[in-house]
Amino acid sequence: MWSRRPATIRNRAHLQAHLEAHELQTPLTRNIATFSRILLYAVLALAAIAFVVGVLRGQPVVETFTAAIALAVAMIPEGCPPH
Repeated sequence: MWSRRPATIRNRAHLQAHLEAHELQTPLTRNIATFSRILLYAVLALAAIAFVVGVLRGQPVVETFTAAIALAVAMIPEGCPPH
């Protein structure tokens, strides 16, 4: 049974239905997104505090910045989804 619509319209409708199906959010995915956003801000705040404390203690700025970035990267869980 062939549709009379051109192939591009059929493909576009199929693609839109596919994208809408993937945008479905459950309470769990909303909670995970909220948690990862809070975790992101906490990690950034702790890295900034570590940088400021290091600079105030007289450590070289480049080394302190590198350490703060390494600290931030190490604190983010590997399985944490992007928000």
